[in-house]
Amino acid sequence: MMRKCILAASVISIGLLGACSQTEKTEDTKATAVAKEETETVVSKEWKDLTVANDIIEGPQSAKEFISMYDESFNANVEIAFNQRTEDDLSTIEYYYYEESISLDNSLLDLPIVVEGESIEKDFKNMESLSYIIKGEQAKVLDGVTLPKSHPSEYDEQKYWNPPTKRMKQAIKYMKGLLNDLDIALSEGKGELTGYSYQAGGKKTVELEEFIKGSNQDRIDAREAAITPELKKVVKDNFEYFDKILNSDYFYTSRNADENDPIFDEGKEDVWLTEAIKSEVKKKS
Repeated sequence: MMRKCILAASVISIGLLGACSQTEKTEDTKATAVAKEETETVVSKEWKDLTVANDIIEGPQSAKEFISMYDESFNANVEIAFNQRTEDDLSTIEYYYYEESISLDNSLLDLPIVVEGESIEKDFKNMESLSYIIKGEQAKVLDGVTLPKSHPSEYDEQKYWNPPTKRMKQAIKYMKGLLNDLDIALSEGKGELTGYSYQAGGKKTVELEEFIKGSNQDRIDAREAAITPELKKVVKDNFEYFDKILNSDYFYTSRNADENDPIFDEGKEDVWLTEAIKSEVKKKS
């Protein structure tokens, strides 16, 4: 049931952002990139980790920790979890990678993880694009599918899913390779490189970017389409309200937070939610 909930939430999100419209052209991508892979792309590898650690946030507290964690997830833990699944779990292994893509996106945004440097920024941008593709392709599992007319609780939706697309499988392959190479580069460790990371001096970065070409523009176009005139008007009419929430310590100030009353104290999670705030939120919504 948990996997169904994750899928349902993602499908709604993908519907808003727009699913990837790239056609499956892996072989063409490789053919286009072959001639460009003969020489290593020369890009500066100097980088800084600008991530600000925060003990309140669970999860990786630096770029190195982040990459190490998701390299292990994509290149080891997913397969272990898939092989240990229960008999009633009909998920494909690609769905497990899809869940890790969601987790990766969330971890990037939680602190957030911030890096600076020509090579590493390219790698992180490609990583985000691959995650977007994986999620977009997962949203296609019900394309053209006719589900039973009975209540969803009475049947297992995954029985009717379409097989994972070739594009999704290829995106997963690239993600695994990119994370592997980045982990080796950032930790100065040893291992076999796949060639998909700028930071690791990869010779297949062009192939990777040919594969994701268009996905970033698709995302921009979908976002622009989602920001309707009505939505723009709501934000404009309530700009001061949204600005308080997004660009200040609005909630902390509202609940009179202090050093002896941290926001996540057990039993005090909702202390900040005063009647005044409830009334304000209700009025603005």
